[in-house]
Amino acid sequence: MKADTMLKQMPRMVDIANTATFLASELAGKITGVTIDVTSATTAALNYRVPPAD
Repeated sequence: MKADTMLKQMPRMVDIANTATFLASELAGKITGVTIDVTSATTAALNYRVPPAD
């Protein structure tokens, strides 16, 4: 993953809360076996390694 394609912002608490509320609701009754990433790619950014210079 290239660093310049990431969203470059931390997720807002309301985004995480809205996702949790949706998953706890009847609307999410058919959702199973999925990972929903609400970290705005910040987890990927923490794992990103800068390639060595040529």
